[in-house]
Parts: sequence; C-alpha cells; structure tokens
Amino acid sequence: MSATLVFPFAVEIDVRGYELDPWQHVNNAIYLSWLEHARWEMSKVVSMEALFGGCMPVVRRAELDYRAQTLLGDRLRIATWPRAVGTTSFVLGQCIQVIGATDARRVGQVALVAKMVFACWRPEAGKLPVPESFRRYFPPVDPGDEPPPDAVVLA
Repeated sequence: MSATLVFPFAVEIDVRGYELDPWQHVNNAIYLSWLEHARWEMSKVVSMEALFGGCMPVVRRAELDYRAQTLLGDRLRIATWPRAVGTTSFVLGQCIQVIGATDARRVGQVALVAKMVFACWRPEAGKLPVPESFRRYFPPVDPGDEPPPDAVVLA
C-alpha cells in the first residue's frame, strides 16, 4: 500500500445483469454503490489510517446528475477527483463514463457526474478537522463538477 494518491483516481467495471431494472437500464441506486466501490478501491492504494489518522470520512451529502443510460455489457470508468476542502468537510467529484458498449455511438458518454460531500468524524469526538495529510490533495480553486480531462476521454 502506497502513501500517495494520484488524482484523478479511476477504476473500471462492467455492468452486470443483476444491476438492471425491469426496463433493462441500470437501477439508479446502483450508481451510488459504484461510486462507493471506486472510493473503496482508492482506499486499497493508500492507507486510510495514513490519510485520516483517527477520524473517518463519512458521506454527508450526495448530488447525482444522471446524464446517459448504462446498459448490460457496458464497460465503465469511474473517476474520482478532489474538488474543495473546508475545516471539517471536503468535496470529491466523481463521474461514470461509458468506455465500452455494443453501440459505438455511446462510447465516451458521461453517464453520471456526482458531487460527494464528506465530514471527518470520530464517534467519541464528533466532527474533526480534515487532516493535513489529506488536505494537501485539494486544489486552491474548486475545478467544478465536470470530470478532469485526464480522467475521461469525452466524446
């Protein structure tokens, strides 16, 4: 496990049959699971203890902007990037992009863009300041909700 993250961080997944709704689209609740999966994969790269010490980042707010459908057999890239940091909370941007599909016209489509707000928290202490070890990853100005160009190839 490394002690350094590289942003944007990205993982790839395939859409599975059990993630579909009766109309053969991915159920909207699945997108939150995929975003969380990407963050868990990020935690395999760097020790969360090294980044956050004795506190844990917990989701405080999730804003999801659904932009295109995802279908069975699609290959997806989930990118995560730092957006903004406050005293006790921080914002990560995330997006899901179709990078493989049976219909080539769909390749490159951004299916979802998310704004995820986290609070640093510890049960016995409540909210805590964002540790400097994680704060250093954040840009001086919020890059916004559009995926960074090096995270996805927009069609």
